Amino acid sequence: EHVKKYTDAEGNVIEEVEESWETENGEKALVEWGVEYIVRNGYRYPVFTWRDKDGEEHKSIYGNRLGEGVFALKAGTDPYEPGSVFKPIVMSMALDAGEVAPMTRGAYDGPVELDEYIGSRKITIKNAQGSYYGRETMTEVIEHSSNIGMTFVAQQLGRATFYDYLKKFGFGERTDVEFEGENAGYIENYTKWSESELITKAFGQGLTSNLFQMAAGYSALANGGLLMKSYIVDEEITADGRIIKTEPKTVRRVIDQETSATITQMLVNSTRKGFAKVGAVDGYFIAGKTGTSQTYLRGRALNDLGTTIAAFGGYAPATDPKFVIIAKVDRPRVSEWGAAVAGPVFQGIAEELLQNYFAIPPN
Repeated sequence: EHVKKYTDAEGNVIEEVEESWETENGEKALVEWGVEYIVRNGYRYPVFTWRDKDGEEHKSIYGNRLGEGVFALKAGTDPYEPGSVFKPIVMSMALDAGEVAPMTRGAYDGPVELDEYIGSRKITIKNAQGSYYGRETMTEVIEHSSNIGMTFVAQQLGRATFYDYLKKFGFGERTDVEFEGENAGYIENYTKWSESELITKAFGQGLTSNLFQMAAGYSALANGGLLMKSYIVDEEITADGRIIKTEPKTVRRVIDQETSATITQMLVNSTRKGFAKVGAVDGYFIAGKTGTSQTYLRGRALNDLGTTIAAFGGYAPATDPKFVIIAKVDRPRVSEWGAAVAGPVFQGIAEELLQNYFAIPPN
């Protein structure tokens, strides 16, 4: 037995007791924070204790290192910070509220310094790759995935309006898709947002969402502004052989039809001229947007390969959408950017759906 010592925020020592031993076949077993593990090939496999019908106790491990986690539907159970794929949803809010138009120019042409501090340092909003394009139009903000452009958008929206639209889109609430363990994500009430928290939410940081919520949000952009009920069960076959088909259900209108058409055109420009070119399919109008979000360790943002979440969201054909795709890759090791990693995934699936599954002629 040995002891690890940790301290809490006030400097008080917290003791973590670990017990360890070897199993009959020589594998190392340990208990940490009350959870029992077997260490195999450098990985921890959770140990599950159970009793048979005679009351005898047994210990088992799964043949994989996630245990029952492999049965989770991660699109619903694992919320994450969506990053820049969230920008079109926020832009649609500002368009719908009449705060901006596609040719509205932002107020900033470089990094934005806020009157807010971390320690002795002022908080500065920068673009992810350090590139700046002058005072961009809102269309260019989406094309270039500009954080400073979205800073202007967030300031035009304001806290209360922004929060109201987030709730209308269904963020922070369960979609109630037919699967156990859905995590609704988290959005703090707008009365507690600092200025930097208002701004970072506009580019998908400082809030969490699951993939069903993101897909529903993009479908609202695609289908005229209507938020639809998420479901995964296509039909139910009853005991007497009757087939009950799941019919699409409208939850509510979140933006108007004109806003839907406008943000769709802006997303088409993104795949034709912007960072989202990698998601384009020759001969088709594709609405798409890249996204890269950070992960954290002990409250500090991590950087470098294997630490980001890469994503690409979109729909097609933009003139008459048939599908929405949200491609997400956790902690990619080839590149840290959504365009390089998730973009080709989106492009490949979109091409297959357009050309083969739906057999839609190029337009």
